[in-house]
Amino acid sequence: MHDEVSGADAGRPSTGGVPNDTTSGASGEPTPSPADGAGVEDHLTVGAGERSPGTVMPAHGVVASPAPGQSEPTAAGSDPSPLPPAVIAGLERARSLGFFGPGPLDGQLEVANRFAAALRMLPRPERALDLGSGGGLPGFALVMEDSTSEWFLLDAMARRTTVLDEVVVDAGLEERVTVVTARAEDAAHDPALRESFDVVVSRSFGAPAVVAECATALLRHGGHLLVSEPPDAGATTDERRWPPAELAALGLRSLDTRHGIHVMIKDGPTPADLPRRSGVPKKRPLWTS
Repeated sequence: MHDEVSGADAGRPSTGGVPNDTTSGASGEPTPSPADGAGVEDHLTVGAGERSPGTVMPAHGVVASPAPGQSEPTAAGSDPSPLPPAVIAGLERARSLGFFGPGPLDGQLEVANRFAAALRMLPRPERALDLGSGGGLPGFALVMEDSTSEWFLLDAMARRTTVLDEVVVDAGLEERVTVVTARAEDAAHDPALRESFDVVVSRSFGAPAVVAECATALLRHGGHLLVSEPPDAGATTDERRWPPAELAALGLRSLDTRHGIHVMIKDGPTPADLPRRSGVPKKRPLWTS
């Protein structure tokens, strides 16, 4: 399934994206993967739909090994399933086209593992979105985590979303995965998408202020935003990157950061005029970090 948000900017790279096909941050330089690890702190477990930590199977059917000094991730009552061959083939094609940047696919899947572990600590989402999906990670890995969740893969580059659409069809995921070609600022003002998601995930989409401004308008009240952090991110929230007062003005509040995944909850209102028009969040961020 494929949706396209119309407008003059729909075919241009999304806020925080890049003009070429390499997944990157707001500056246009490739964004490093976050530090190794398994998920978020145990006290993030909330609600009746909570899930235990676990792992996603990398493309070659082997659970990613923990980094030196890290404990082996624990399974959540059952063994994780490997990604379907059609998804693997699509991710490999995206990698060959440069959508993931340099390096083997397994490195990208290790990052997806950490998103999956963080997601298991939260209520099970009914509707979720991968912001700036690029080549399809962590989106497709998270799609395979739960057969009941509906996922949207959002990216502004038609060249990328064409590949994502092909993977959706080849893997038979049309009933619960929708690919949207649109800039994030435009999508967040679409009544069909605005404040409708339980979870938004973001890997290498842009600077913190850009991610927060675009994502908060997509989250429903009580929804969660999960963002990959730089490799040198510590075990505690960096308030220079995620300043509490500025987040509160967007309706967001930090919960925790661990092993490269920062988790926020939306527990306040989103100003009706946010996000600002296409390109403005990147050019004039609400804060710098």
